[in-house]
Amino acid sequence: MKKRLKYIVFFFFAYVFFLVFFMPADFAYGLLQKKIPQIARIKVYGVDGPWHNGKARGVAVDTVEATNVSWRLQPVSLITGRAVVDLHFQLVDSDFDCRIRARRGKLDLDDLQAQFPATLLTKVLPDMYAVPLGGLIRVAVNKVKIRDGLVALAEGRIVWTGAETTSEPQVRFGDLTVDIATSEQGVTAILTDSGGPLAAEGALIVSPDGKYSFTGNFSVRDKEQTALVDALSLLGRPAADGSMGVNFSGEVGRVLF
Repeated sequence: MKKRLKYIVFFFFAYVFFLVFFMPADFAYGLLQKKIPQIARIKVYGVDGPWHNGKARGVAVDTVEATNVSWRLQPVSLITGRAVVDLHFQLVDSDFDCRIRARRGKLDLDDLQAQFPATLLTKVLPDMYAVPLGGLIRVAVNKVKIRDGLVALAEGRIVWTGAETTSEPQVRFGDLTVDIATSEQGVTAILTDSGGPLAAEGALIVSPDGKYSFTGNFSVRDKEQTALVDALSLLGRPAADGSMGVNFSGEVGRVLF
């Protein structure tokens, strides 16, 4: 009798494990929507495969939509109270890959790699910022740590090659680089140029409490670039040497639900 009971218990748990492990992703998403109301912001369609290794034709968060989304969750990681997911998706036919580590109040992104035309920014930014852009953007972010909704650590580099606006009059900036690192002050993003039409240098600092400040200096190397001169004049009155100082500050919103 005891032996039979052991078999019953074993097959019962094996059956439950089978049901959970191979639960369809769309069914799991429906359960999450009921348990976490904030998930309603995320619209998912065309879901296929099990919850831990599936794909979706599209995922939309507010006005930003990703397509050809696929994920591979490490189920064993759930035992330790966290989720580790390898994620791939496309934004306007441009590929993005990263690894996400998540637990309550914490979110880590590792090895975010992407290369996409700058026109993508025009399509995902709000209309008020949607200036037609040209050039190629390469993103190589080694690590991002988010704690309680605020960025606590970030390391990586973003390079914008052939930066320009494509609407008339066309404004060419040249190649721009942003190096991201973390110090005692917080997360810093240092802007530099590579000797193109626009001389650019600046520093964005995001403190641990979510407040940010940017200080930059911009000038035109080739004064015959009248479109660039006119564009800079929109920032304010230039100094005696023709350079334009830019300073602003504010507070970033929390990035978790």
